[in-house]
Amino acid sequence: MEIAHLPEGGVAVRDTKDRSKSPHVYNRHEWECFLIGAKNGEFDLPS
Repeated sequence: MEIAHLPEGGVAVRDTKDRSKSPHVYNRHEWECFLIGAKNGEFDLPS
């Protein structure tokens, strides 16, 4: 996975295994919400 911070404040994420696919682009708020969720374990696999 590759992450690029965009000049407008957003973030682009792409799969480095298949660079022919377009990146997913998130605005700053969406990205910040994702990071908060990841830090809080929201995306952890069930135990």
